Amino acid sequence: MLKHTSARRGNVFLRALVVDLRRVLLSNRFLLTVGLMLIWLGINGGTDIFVYGFLYSSGIPTVFDRAMTGVRGWGMIVLAMATVPYSASYLTDRKSNFDHCAINRAGFPAYAFSRVVSTGLSAFLAMTAAAGIFLASLCLSGAPIDTIPGDGISFNGVYTDLVIQVGPWCYFMVRFILSGLSVAMAAVFALYASTLIPNAYVVLISPLILYYGWDAIISILFRLSDGTLSYTAYFAIINNITFQVNHNPCFSFLWSTVFLLTLTTLWGRGFILQLRKEQGL
Repeated sequence: MLKHTSARRGNVFLRALVVDLRRVLLSNRFLLTVGLMLIWLGINGGTDIFVYGFLYSSGIPTVFDRAMTGVRGWGMIVLAMATVPYSASYLTDRKSNFDHCAINRAGFPAYAFSRVVSTGLSAFLAMTAAAGIFLASLCLSGAPIDTIPGDGISFNGVYTDLVIQVGPWCYFMVRFILSGLSVAMAAVFALYASTLIPNAYVVLISPLILYYGWDAIISILFRLSDGTLSYTAYFAIINNITFQVNHNPCFSFLWSTVFLLTLTTLWGRGFILQLRKEQGL
């Protein structure tokens, strides 16, 4: 009986997830997000390609790294772009009373968990699609792909050992995953923020507030400790998205993955608890 109930709940969740994913992935908002992220990548990497000529002199890994890490000053505006596909969906549902209908039909757990997963996954897929298109365009240019990112051009020592030891495609995969997880975390946080302050503009900028506020606190703690709290570097969002928090690239990648997934889980749990409170459950 318990196994049957668990299977039924799992099927209800999967159906709710499919509905949510169709709703977001087949929407103009998703295509807009991919386009915005592609423009962001183009701006970050455009100067290196057309002005400095890094594409052919330094190779694809260098330009791809600089484009993905936003070194041209656009920084983490991509986190705000991640909110476009589905982070404000709960606001739309609440305004139209669709949330009550969906919860009555699918149940609260299926609706809440499906909304968290679909919000994070849609942002992850948008970033992956944009990065994939950008990388494909670099590869079609005929530029060298097996060159090592050089000192003073790329971030010194940031996962460059992966290019040397394993190959550029492992390096690209690390960048894809970390960037995807970062925007997924931002999207789920914005979803959580929508239950605290039901305003679309707040949802849009909430990841930037989180990003700069969190890293400002980490920076203050580090400075107050005169550098003795060196472990604080492991908990800075910017380090886990852009840099390498440990000299071992494999450990650094594993740590950053777990760190970003943990934050995403915390924000998702916050959304579910707040939603349960609003629904009086």
